[in-house]
Amino acid sequence: FGLFINHALTFPEPIINIRLFKNRNYFLCCLILSFFIMGNLGSVSLEPLLLEKFLNYPPLKTGLVMAPLGVASTFSMLITGRLIKKIDPRWFMSLGLFLTAIAISKISHYNLLTDPYHFRVAAIIQGLGLGFFFVPTTTLV
Repeated sequence: FGLFINHALTFPEPIINIRLFKNRNYFLCCLILSFFIMGNLGSVSLEPLLLEKFLNYPPLKTGLVMAPLGVASTFSMLITGRLIKKIDPRWFMSLGLFLTAIAISKISHYNLLTDPYHFRVAAIIQGLGLGFFFVPTTTLV
């Protein structure tokens, strides 16, 4: 890691310009995004495994149960993109974090008796949260 930092600071045109992290907004957005993605990656990657391996859903049904996450995310990204110039982006980020926290709370109560309706509700809430969070975080810098 030390060699990478030394290389990035001493070469005239490094692959990753470490000096970008001097910008406070850029640094905070990268840090917040990293933690947000780590928190969401577990649920998004493990939920299809739960559905297929333990609940014996076929791949098509698993996709249909998970699809509302993508649809809701697209919907909230469109809304955020249109309103981000009129409303402070921090409100969207806060709403996204709040909705994602609610979704993760719902996901934490899954068991082998959970029906598809509860999976879809949590996916919709999580998708809305993802959209409301990602757009302002990536456009603030």
